Amino acid sequence: MGSSYIKPPKKYISKDLVMRNLDLQEKEFDKLVTLCGVHPYIPKNNRKVDQGDGFYYRISDANKLLHSDVYRKLIINRDLENKKKRYTGTGFEYKIKNIHYKEYGYVDLIKSRCKGFGEAVDELNHTLSNLYLGRMLNLNDGISEVIEMFERFVAKKSLLEYSYMSKSGIYNQMTLGKVKVVWFVPYPGAELKDIVEEKKDMPKKFEWSEPNFLDFLSSSEESSSELEEREEAYNDPRKIDISLLSHSIPLLMTHCKLVLHKLEKVYESHEGGRKIFSDVKFYIESKAVEGALRLIVLSCGGSIVESPHEANIHISEKIDEMVENVAYLQPQYLFDCLNQGKRLYAESYSVGRKLPKHISPFASVDSIISKESLMTMSKTRRHKIEDLINRFEDVKYDH
Repeated sequence: MGSSYIKPPKKYISKDLVMRNLDLQEKEFDKLVTLCGVHPYIPKNNRKVDQGDGFYYRISDANKLLHSDVYRKLIINRDLENKKKRYTGTGFEYKIKNIHYKEYGYVDLIKSRCKGFGEAVDELNHTLSNLYLGRMLNLNDGISEVIEMFERFVAKKSLLEYSYMSKSGIYNQMTLGKVKVVWFVPYPGAELKDIVEEKKDMPKKFEWSEPNFLDFLSSSEESSSELEEREEAYNDPRKIDISLLSHSIPLLMTHCKLVLHKLEKVYESHEGGRKIFSDVKFYIESKAVEGALRLIVLSCGGSIVESPHEANIHISEKIDEMVENVAYLQPQYLFDCLNQGKRLYAESYSVGRKLPKHISPFASVDSIISKESLMTMSKTRRHKIEDLINRFEDVKYDH
């Protein structure tokens, strides 16, 4: 008797089917997976329960979403929002002030997601990069305060190790214990509001109900909110959806503040080691990278003055008026001094002179693994390695 072929188990379900079983619209679903820390997958076809478009999720993760406290509160808050809408314009608006939304408990979500403090520190890579992007997009008024707290801590303890100007923004690195934290700061000034938006949920179309063969959510009667008329929604196809980032901002701010609170205690007696610019006064006149320059100066023991007449070094790309006994240097000078750990020859960076090559202090894929070795790997494995090195780990690859 020949051995029969054992088919692999079907573990993945499409996003559309999960949304239908959870009775959520896309924006609600995006908020749920963001707060629960559930990631999408790209499975092979023989591992899929259904053939849908877009991303897939593990059935076990779908069950996790269903039984999560976040999902329960999301449904409650949706019902409360519908109640507020019903009161609007009816003369019962005074009842709206008695409606209080359920809080999602961001502290508990962070603690459940990170098994220990080391893991919480490692997650700063993503948290900080997203907070800086969120600040540029004006997604939350509280982001600036959190970033200022973080930068004050880094500067006070002289923790900044490297900073590099790329084409799209600035990469920074510090080491906390044995964990390297790298974060990205986009250049300011771009009018991103013209190319991004938070997507709106479109009105649901009538569909015949399908048998719930997954049995991870029992069928229920149609809620009253579904019977109400939905507002017309329009999403501009030319703009990038930033809903996921917007949903995650409160969680990211909480994460950053929790880690900073712990780090303040851990580094309470820590004395900053880098004093490259001790007793040097800087006047910074470079709006594009002013924040990064201030962080470098303060992290390296220097001070920043508000008048060019008080400075020893004036950082700028051009000179309108010169002050005697002041060195006029280009911004790259500060980056290169930090990266090389010493004060470099200033004349090479004078305003108007051709600058030395700005070399990245960070490792690339090619510097870690040879191109020949990469080409011998499967495309999936090669992409996974590249993603890990580049720290883009949102999408999981299934073998």
